Order: sequence, then structure tokens, then C-alpha cells
Amino acid sequence: MTTTAVLIENTLSLLDWVLTPAVLSTLLAVVISISFFAVYAVLLTSRGRSFKGKVVVITGCSSGIGEELAYKYAKHGSKLVLAARRLDKLQSIVDQCNALGAVATAVATDVTKEEECSHLIEEAVRLYNGLDLLILNAGQGCLMKVSDMTDTKPLRAAMEVNFWGCVYPTIKALPHLRKAGGAICVISSLASILPTPRRALYGATKSAVNIFFGSLRSEEPTLHVTIVCPGFVMTEFHQNSFAAAGGPPKRKMGSFMTPKECASQIVRAVAEGKREHIMSSSGRLGNRLRPFFPGAVDRFSASHAEKSILKEE
Repeated sequence: MTTTAVLIENTLSLLDWVLTPAVLSTLLAVVISISFFAVYAVLLTSRGRSFKGKVVVITGCSSGIGEELAYKYAKHGSKLVLAARRLDKLQSIVDQCNALGAVATAVATDVTKEEECSHLIEEAVRLYNGLDLLILNAGQGCLMKVSDMTDTKPLRAAMEVNFWGCVYPTIKALPHLRKAGGAICVISSLASILPTPRRALYGATKSAVNIFFGSLRSEEPTLHVTIVCPGFVMTEFHQNSFAAAGGPPKRKMGSFMTPKECASQIVRAVAEGKREHIMSSSGRLGNRLRPFFPGAVDRFSASHAEKSILKEE
């Protein structure tokens, strides 16, 4: 008998010993249960939630993902209140949204200032008599190794924007969202669940966001809270990130997701009432495997992140 034949026979004998009728019955029950819940989930979410005629507030709306979200909801016929610090750029986006048939308003807002966040929500309610969806998209990047964080003052701004810039408008919006049975979508990051080099601070701010809004979801069962975790997206976010001397490293953006595709996924996730949405397939796989193979997943994530950096000649 050949070596291959012996190996096959031994393998079949092992399977015959392992896969007893009881084990096979259990596996079959698990497969049927998973299939049932998968079909149920599809049927439940296939209807989707429409925001036509609903009041939508979006922060961080002057470019990138926020700008594309504004256009998506404008095409859906939402009543939009768009917030960012750059009012001139914001007004241009508002004009384009209005040209698409939406009703849109710009409110200059620095999300690190609690009073300006309060004004933003008050304006939305004053203009449209309610609030249905709050999208928290404003963010500040930080691409810096821990050993380079010698001056921590500018780094606190990342926490001010990424965490408090989500908390301030949420607290003000809660009574109105609760009344409408509304929704919150917060733009987190893959860095919040898969640690990689140069993203220690950024990932920490986004992890704080995940915990805050996960807890909020459990406290407010009538609200839909969606936490979105994009990977690399082709925006000016990277160029504007805090970095060590010399500025943020230049990146290979050829494989990055476009803001338009990112916005499309966010709109679908909110419409379907998803709790969390990890955008990249590699991110979803890494998130599932990390509890079992933490070292291997961390090494792969670090290598993948570093490969996106252009090496100096």
C-alpha cells in the first residue's frame, strides 16, 4: 500500500472516530440554526430604513467621507444640517445638495467646543422641528510612534475631536432622537479594534468612542446606534494628521477605499440598523481571528499598515 493510500485510510479512520452520530447531529443543528438566523436577518434588514424627508445632521462635512454622505442623503431627499469649521467649503456643499433637490443648511461648528455643538443641534431642531439621524464624522488623525510623542499638547486635540467631538453633540441631541426613535451613526476606525504601528493614540481615541456608544446603545434601546469602522480611505485626512517632525508619512493610496464607496456602505449600514460595520474584508477576518491568534493577526495588521507607507529614496 502506498504512503498516500495509508494517509487517506488513516484520515478516514480518524474522521469516522471523531464524527460520531451525536457529533454530526450537533453540527447539523448548528448549521440549520445559523442558516435560519442568517435568512431572518436578511428578511429583517431587506426593508431598510428610509430617511426621505427626515432630519439628518452630519459633522465633519467639508470634505471626504462627510461630503459624500451629504450628497447621498441629499439624493435620498433628507433635510440636511451640515457641520464643519470651514464655512466657505461647507456652503459650496450645501449648494450642491440643494441642487440635488434636498433642503440643506450649513452651520459652522468646531466640535471641540461644547457650546457650538449645542448650537448645531438647536439650529437643526429650530429649522426642521426635530432630529432623526445624527452622523458623527469629524475626526483628527495621528500617525506617530509612541516614542515620538515628546510634546503631548497637540495630541490632546485628537481626543478632543475624536471623542468629545462625538460626545458633545450626542448629549444635546439625545432628547430629540429619543422622541423620534432616531439613529446615531459614529465613524470609528479599524484602528480601534486592530492595533498597528503609528496609531496608538488615534486607535485609543476611537476605542473610547466604541465603548461610549456601545454603552449608550444598551442604555437607549429605542435608538439605533451604528458604529462604523473604515480601513484606509482616500481622503485628505492622512495629510492633515498629527505626526512627528517632517509631517505624516506619504502613503500609497492606490488600494484605499474611495470616499464615495465608504459613504455608500455607511448609508446601507444605517438603513439596515446594523450595530457595527467593519468595512474591509481583511479587517472583518482579523477581528474574528484575533481572539484565537492574537500574535499572528497583530503581525499581519502591522505589516499591512506599514506597506501602505511610501519609502523614502
